[in-house]
Amino acid sequence: MPGSGTLIELGFCTRAHGLKGGFTFNLYNKDNSVLTEGSVVTLFPNSSNGSISSICSEGEEFKISKISFGNKVIVYLDGILDINIVEEMVPFVIKVERETFPVTEDDEYYISDLVGLNVIDPITRNELGKIYGSYDNGAQVVFEIELKNGKRIDVPFVGDFFKNIDIEKGEVELILPQVVEV
Repeated sequence: MPGSGTLIELGFCTRAHGLKGGFTFNLYNKDNSVLTEGSVVTLFPNSSNGSISSICSEGEEFKISKISFGNKVIVYLDGILDINIVEEMVPFVIKVERETFPVTEDDEYYISDLVGLNVIDPITRNELGKIYGSYDNGAQVVFEIELKNGKRIDVPFVGDFFKNIDIEKGEVELILPQVVEV
């Protein structure tokens, strides 16, 4: 059974690599991945493409024995030495415990740590809503915010909008984008 910490999704796998038990990981952020040799990953079956994985639906932990980054992220897991086993496991989602992430600098944040924070107007200090998700549009991270009135908006994670982040207080100061009507 997986550990009791908060699990953060890092990517997914749909393909084997080679004949000796390798996996091709598709990571959401392979350039700054927290995965290394010795990392423990929790794998969850992903049946969105219609396949059935042999991985337990509650997730199963595996230790990375070898990982290489390049055009593809190639991973070998302890005890998996055969393409037939790999093909029985895929597709799956890759998660790791948040506690295993490296400590950040004072002005750095993990995107996953901002999801769930209250959004505050920096001038009035009124609560505007809450961050409920995020995605990367290729140019920057975009936060999905649910306003108190129920409306949902997407705001790019740039300094023009996000003025102050206080993880301990559980809030983010946000200047709402102005909508131009023509």
